[in-house]
Amino acid sequence: MNTTIAEQIERLAADARQHADNLRFYWDDEGVHQLGIFIDPDLYQYVEKMYSESLAFAERCAALTALAQDLRAG
Repeated sequence: MNTTIAEQIERLAADARQHADNLRFYWDDEGVHQLGIFIDPDLYQYVEKMYSESLAFAERCAALTALAQDLRAG
């Protein structure tokens, strides 16, 4: 049972790492962070907040790998 849960957590963590990488790519490399130049500053603050909160959540989920390892160790 712990192995099945550990596998699910590891898949979730891997997906979260990919999501965090994608967020960083679009924000930095694709220039989404530059939208502040073109859109209303009040609106941009929400875009920036969604980015930072999404990234923080994805990073926390990616860190679940340690939990999966603990479950496997039993």
